[in-house]
Amino acid sequence: LGLLISIISKIFFIKKDEKVESVLNMLPGYNCGACGKAGCIGLAEEIVKKVNSVNKCKPIKQKQKDEIICYLLYIYFREERLLWQI
Repeated sequence: LGLLISIISKIFFIKKDEKVESVLNMLPGYNCGACGKAGCIGLAEEIVKKVNSVNKCKPIKQKQKDEIICYLLYIYFREERLLWQI
C-alpha cells in the first residue's frame, strides 16, 4: 500500500510555483482574510499573476511590501531579459 501511494503521488505531483511560495513567505502569514481571500496563499497567487495588489493585505508592514515589490520587479525584469535573448 505504501509503495502504491508513493507511485501515485509521483504521477499526480503538481510543481509549486516558486514565485508564489516566495511571496507567501514574505506576507505576514496571519491568514486573516482581510484581503478577501481565504488565506495568504490566495493573495500570493493573485499578486504573482498581477491580478491583485500587495496593498490588499491589511496587516502587512511597509518593509514587507517593499520586499515583495522588489522581488517581483527583479523576477519580471529577469524574465523579460530572457525573452529578449531568445
